[in-house]
Amino acid sequence: MERKQGNGLQDPVQNAKRPEVLQEHNCEDMKKLACVRRLERIDAVDPRQSDRMKVRLGGYEDFPFCEGAENYQKEHYPEAEKRAYSFPAGYVIKGKEQEELFKKVQTTKPTEKIDENLKIPKQFTAEAKVFDYLKEELTNTPSFITYGYDFSTTFYKAMGIAGKWTKKGETHWKRKGFDVLRGELDVCGIFFDGSRVFLLLFEVKSIKGTDNQQLLKDRAEGAVDQLKKCEQVLRQILGATTFSDIFICSFVAFPYVSRRDVVASLKCDCSANILTEDDLEARGTFRKFLERHEITLTRQATIIPAAEECYLDVMRTYLAASASVECMPRTIGDLHKNIDERMQKALVLLTPHQRQILNEDHSVLFLTGGQGTGKTYLLLNRAERLARIEETVIIVNMSEGELTQKMRAWRELPEFQEFKDYVTIMDTFEFIGCDRREFDLLLDKINDKKHCHVLIDELQINFGMEGKDAFEIGTSWRNLADQKECKSLWINWRPSDTTYPETLDIQVVLDSLAREKVELLMEIKRNTKELAEFVIEVSRFIQKRFPCFDYLPMQGLEHGFHEKDDPLRKNQIPQVVFVQSPPTENEFYRWVSEVVMEISLWIPNSGPLTIITGTDRERNELVRELGNRLGQGVAFLDSQGNLLRHPQPRFLFFYQKPQPRFLVFCELQVTGMSFQNLILLDDGKTPYGCWSRLVGMARESLHVITRDPLPSGHWEEPAQMGLISCCSFRKPRSPSSMSQNPLQESSLMKISWTNFLEETSPPLPDTEIEECKFELIFGPNRSGKTAILFNRLKKKSEQENEEMLKSEETSSRWKTSEGCKESEKGERKHRILFVDCSRWSKNGYPPNLFLVDAKIRLKKREMLNVVEVYDVHDLIRQHCMEEKVSPDPQVLKELLVRMLEKGMNEGQRFHLAFDNVPIHGYASSADTESLRKEWRKILSAFSSHASLASLAIAFCPYVRYSRATFDVEKFKKGFQFSSETKVKILEGCRDVGFPSLLRYVLSHESPQELKVKPGTLNTRPQPSSLVFGEKPTLVTPPVGLHYHGGWKCIGGRGRGCIAVTAASYFHSQPHGSIVVLVSDKEIQQIFTEALRLMGSKVGSTAKEAPQIYEVKDYRGCENSGVMCVGVEDAWMVEGISRAIQFLFVVDGGASAAAQSRMALWMEMERRGLLLHRPLPSSNALDTLSDEDWKALNQISPFLQVLIF
Repeated sequence: MERKQGNGLQDPVQNAKRPEVLQEHNCEDMKKLACVRRLERIDAVDPRQSDRMKVRLGGYEDFPFCEGAENYQKEHYPEAEKRAYSFPAGYVIKGKEQEELFKKVQTTKPTEKIDENLKIPKQFTAEAKVFDYLKEELTNTPSFITYGYDFSTTFYKAMGIAGKWTKKGETHWKRKGFDVLRGELDVCGIFFDGSRVFLLLFEVKSIKGTDNQQLLKDRAEGAVDQLKKCEQVLRQILGATTFSDIFICSFVAFPYVSRRDVVASLKCDCSANILTEDDLEARGTFRKFLERHEITLTRQATIIPAAEECYLDVMRTYLAASASVECMPRTIGDLHKNIDERMQKALVLLTPHQRQILNEDHSVLFLTGGQGTGKTYLLLNRAERLARIEETVIIVNMSEGELTQKMRAWRELPEFQEFKDYVTIMDTFEFIGCDRREFDLLLDKINDKKHCHVLIDELQINFGMEGKDAFEIGTSWRNLADQKECKSLWINWRPSDTTYPETLDIQVVLDSLAREKVELLMEIKRNTKELAEFVIEVSRFIQKRFPCFDYLPMQGLEHGFHEKDDPLRKNQIPQVVFVQSPPTENEFYRWVSEVVMEISLWIPNSGPLTIITGTDRERNELVRELGNRLGQGVAFLDSQGNLLRHPQPRFLFFYQKPQPRFLVFCELQVTGMSFQNLILLDDGKTPYGCWSRLVGMARESLHVITRDPLPSGHWEEPAQMGLISCCSFRKPRSPSSMSQNPLQESSLMKISWTNFLEETSPPLPDTEIEECKFELIFGPNRSGKTAILFNRLKKKSEQENEEMLKSEETSSRWKTSEGCKESEKGERKHRILFVDCSRWSKNGYPPNLFLVDAKIRLKKREMLNVVEVYDVHDLIRQHCMEEKVSPDPQVLKELLVRMLEKGMNEGQRFHLAFDNVPIHGYASSADTESLRKEWRKILSAFSSHASLASLAIAFCPYVRYSRATFDVEKFKKGFQFSSETKVKILEGCRDVGFPSLLRYVLSHESPQELKVKPGTLNTRPQPSSLVFGEKPTLVTPPVGLHYHGGWKCIGGRGRGCIAVTAASYFHSQPHGSIVVLVSDKEIQQIFTEALRLMGSKVGSTAKEAPQIYEVKDYRGCENSGVMCVGVEDAWMVEGISRAIQFLFVVDGGASAAAQSRMALWMEMERRGLLLHRPLPSSNALDTLSDEDWKALNQISPFLQVLIF
């Protein structure tokens, strides 16, 4: 990791004007480092056996290194061969550098923008990111993880190369053949898989994405040099060990640089050996990076004793060498103490912006900002300043909860006694005097305090103004400011409230007020870095999400930019166009035809523009509107799969139907397609089936037409990131009257898709055609699945032709040319079929364009005379299965049975290729394991069938999220020992035009049922935390069918199950003060009673009952540790934002709302922001008697019957 003499906080990127003098980039060095290989054994004296290498224990006594190392490990790291450890116990900044950061905050002058130098420097966050991902991956593996491992203060200090003996020590060891090399290991992981010991080294560079390709190249070269140096040090320290199977692998890490930028800078294939931002996007991508380099973290069942002893030897060496390192937390208890001490210092610091606000002494000021930005702390600081000069202050808490008592406790602090009589604390009722919520009454009460300074906290921004728009709200506050009569008035607006509408634009309110009367606080420093990032990401995800109807991508697929594509290809940036339609107009699509015409002028000389609507009704209206204005310049796909209208249209229309009449396994009329120029519609109400699939269809231009004002904020952040551009369209003229009638398709002209066939298709992946009976292919859209099927069928047809030619050789002498053709036609022994399954419901959807496109492409490849092409429903009908409406796995099995039986009777064999096959049935619930078993059973049924020559299946990459969970990697592992079945997973979308936007959409997609009402003002908070902490923890009940005691859990509304799970987890935690937040009294009663019962049992360690609040009563308060138990949607963000250092989220249940929240938590875990800890069982719960469980069940029924 980068360091600079004299200033540990300075970002090295700023000093790029003086780069190191480095050797030329050496691809071979990086490739060798990234390969798993044995640590080279050296024929030299083991320094650990030398009497010069010591370890100091207890701070005063020196021991021989090996003896001291073993004692130290057994005392402080017991059962190391079975458990995961790290040093330090969590990532923290070293003490001196932490104090320098605090000092900077106190002395820096305010600026217009947030000063990046007042945040935790990038070199620390980059190192922490790699450390955390590696630590989490090795949680269930015997391992030891460390970071910032300085050789001078560890290995060399133990060898006597330190202090005044440095030169003498160096001389001694050099005579022994040692090279003393200064430096440190940024991140190092040691783990034991049962038979081998692995050393993983990471040299972390904090450089961000940059156009300076030479700078990135120089950093990569410097990192390689440092890794080579580290490996040499380890060879000298460990290389004399007696066990030979120590393996080492070293990587350069660029946590803030995309793989695309790395490819562009290095211009070689070394990028595959560099850990990039893409690999740290989520835990799954990091795991894939390791697996690509043959690093698997699965522990073997058989333990080799010699290997285990070797692991302990290596771990003890690291531990003992670091024993003299001071002020770094070694245990979890030390870590919590370290975080607590640092947060106590951080909490009392004012940011430069906050100091400026206090010093300017505003007469009227409105404060707004997200949770944790210091609004209440600022009010209390102002109250203290005024009281010290004997000014009368009234503080009003409008949240009607515990915050009033917290403020009164603050007033009674010893250091405030001299001035407390000048401060009065009031709640809402004491100030207003009644339950009325009227804006004019608020002004009257403020003006009653003419000789006081009034400070109001947690006031709704729309207080007494429900139903008014943002401009009216801003105008009302401006009038209040002009009419106030008290000495001064400061008001903190509540950042979230259930009464806030989604369309409330805080910026409009701020613009309505004079600049000097409002301050927006954006820096969140009240929480640790991990908690602040978690709260912000949850808030953003809820506000910025892309809702999808019923389908989401399979887990484990790699959708991103493909390395073999041109990384420098530059397309026109996607554009989002805002349309001002009347707010009372629900049919937004009726107002977009003019915009579509305008867009066609922005991209002249292009092919047709493809418009994808949400429903057939939208499609029909747009066809009519554009048809009336452009004559016959519109084409669309009719209900029979024919392309209609003018032979050279300007616009193409297809639709997807979010709510089909029958079994919904149907997506779009354009499944698997891509288009040169694409237009999408976003009205914020009717979701597309899957946003990522649509964005991935655009190759050269993409335009999205949406409402203004924006009904959903999901385009705002992509615009800030430079992924899209935005523009507004003048108010379009009123559309013509809407018709409810379907299009008159019979009166329109049929045209051929050949006229619009775009030659571009995904390049074929670098993969060989498998010579196996069954091949299962997974991959995202446009990954080349169909191309593989085409090539497979082509190879089968060529083999068939060769066999036929050989069989005809003897008879060709006497047959005529025409006779040969007739013979070939008549004697073909194999039928070759391509079957399209993209129509997931024969009644709900018309034929798909994909089938039309496939036939034309096969014809161009001269395969259509050999390969038969079918819609799956045509085959189903031909084989007398008309009652089947969807190609579910079991339907396909029955279809294959009938096809093969018929083929056997006719003496035929089949080569079959099925495309866009659904992995699971529509109506049944499924997971990866059950689907693996189902498909194995299906394939095994045909493994010996004489009529089946081969079967290839390319699966649709989407699953119905309400019914199925599916991970392709786990599915593949179930087939790894099958000789006749090969599972292939393709990576990357190979002709996607906008990979960065696609990645963003993928990470923000969610089910449309996720109806967590934002209720949060979009104040754009940013994490400015000064202290590292621990990630929040998600605790869930046992998965699937489970029991509490001997009683079967039936869930009910999930309240009882969640409450006892929370009580059990709380009972097991060593943390001190934890506040428990709930949504209702029911959870509170069960939690409290379960905790009391567990504590009352003989031998149980009684724990002090926690403070329990409903979230609404804890608004504005904070605590070092918070446990949110089943907190419902409207209060979720408010609840999780109350924690300063530790957060536990206990959630689960079968209700739609609970499942929706769980989808959110799982997305946060995927991103590496949350640790998931399912509760398998609890000894504390096992102590409860039958009578105890009956008592709990009476509060809220969640148990069924007793098992005898």
